[in-house]
Amino acid sequence: MTEKLIELINNSNDTNKKLELEDFLVKELVSGNGFMAFSKNEIYSSKEISEFNLKYLFDKYPYKHRYFASYKLNNNSKTLVYILYNPSYANPDNNDDTIKNCIKLAEKSGYGVVEILNLFSLRTPNPSKHSLKSTNATNKEFIINYLTQLNNIENKDVVFAWGHGKENDSYCKNLIEDIETTLKDKQTFVIGVNPEVVNKINHHPDKRVWNGLGGFENLATLIKR
Repeated sequence: MTEKLIELINNSNDTNKKLELEDFLVKELVSGNGFMAFSKNEIYSSKEISEFNLKYLFDKYPYKHRYFASYKLNNNSKTLVYILYNPSYANPDNNDDTIKNCIKLAEKSGYGVVEILNLFSLRTPNPSKHSLKSTNATNKEFIINYLTQLNNIENKDVVFAWGHGKENDSYCKNLIEDIETTLKDKQTFVIGVNPEVVNKINHHPDKRVWNGLGGFENLATLIKR
């Protein structure tokens, strides 16, 4: 599965540089129903991990970057691709609240597979703008090339879910514009409450965003952009 994914990205790559399988370390989910693709050579030191909240979630998987995650929910091949902000603490053994909500919304909306991309690949529950941007070159290439081939796949839908206001940052704005240009011929979605109340506002699925609205599971729905 992973080899086919990288091959697909390379086939759609219009730059001189090719992403290589050696750039990634693939770990199967403990459930056996999916996998994550991490940075192979960039890992956190024990000292860096000790400074994290929930540091035990990084001890077994100390990789600094997560480029991709895939979850098979059932036998339905219809896939919902989320583009989030950056990975927090989820690993192949544990889902964080954001991924749990992504899976709930996908199941409710009739999808059988969830795929996770991020504007930034750095795995940290405490992101700083500098650390995210300065380590993002491989991830930017990865997501643009992956999204390029989605234009020709009808059973994969894309959700912009990195959160409201990110377009106000110049780096994010440029990356978001690249994503929108790449997907200009494909219908995309955001997570909203309903078309009358919230339309085209990019909500993140983090439960903290939704607690004040009445809860993600009760209110969140996919809305066409």
